Amino acid sequence: MGVPAELPPVSGAPARIAIVRARYNPFGGAERFVQRALGALAARGVEVTVIARRWPRSPPAAGEFAPRMVRVDPFYVGSVWRDWSFARAVRRLLARESLSDVQSHERIPGVAV
Repeated sequence: MGVPAELPPVSGAPARIAIVRARYNPFGGAERFVQRALGALAARGVEVTVIARRWPRSPPAAGEFAPRMVRVDPFYVGSVWRDWSFARAVRRLLARESLSDVQSHERIPGVAV
């Protein structure tokens, strides 16, 4: 079963979605998925926010979608605390945002997708 080449735009108020990925790896499967999702969501009129510790900010080409980028990089000591502090900081950020949905590619309690 294939996916339609063109999806209709979302009607009504635009959805606001956040995608969480701690850091960018150009060879990572999750990052490639996120990059493709950003374009598909933008084509449907969805407002997208990328929440990350590190993500490259290259200027978009003419007519290309540029998502809202939020850098979350709290202090940590060691890898266990790095993941915990990132998850905690993201949860605090999400509590202040008015979002339709959140998709996380990290282990963050309370995030549905």
